[in-house]
Amino acid sequence: MFARHRRVGAAMLALAAAGALAAAPAARAQVNPFGFSRSFKGMSQDDSKMLFDAADALNATDPLHVGDTKTWGNMATGDGGTVTVMRIFRSGGMACHTLRYDLHLKSRRSGRYTVDWCRTDSGWKIKS
Repeated sequence: MFARHRRVGAAMLALAAAGALAAAPAARAQVNPFGFSRSFKGMSQDDSKMLFDAADALNATDPLHVGDTKTWGNMATGDGGTVTVMRIFRSGGMACHTLRYDLHLKSRRSGRYTVDWCRTDSGWKIKS
């Protein structure tokens, strides 16, 4: 009986994740994977735009290869970083890839984040 509940629970979780991915708005309007808004605390709006433009450029690259990297930097703030393709895979029949974001920020500690992206009929979405 418990095994059946685990299977049902896992199936419900998978359906919820798939629903969240399918219902998500365009990648540009998604929640920042580094926080709760498009502007990352400690980064200017210009910095945030440059960071997301670098990711968007990689998402638009075809063919994409592991190791492909986009660099961004803002001379006005001294902030910058790279976005690098770490893995290319398929999930649920969708083309996906993992991007690593390396942030070098003057005003706060630098960070490294990884985010999985998948291509849907309406564009690239963050995989939940």
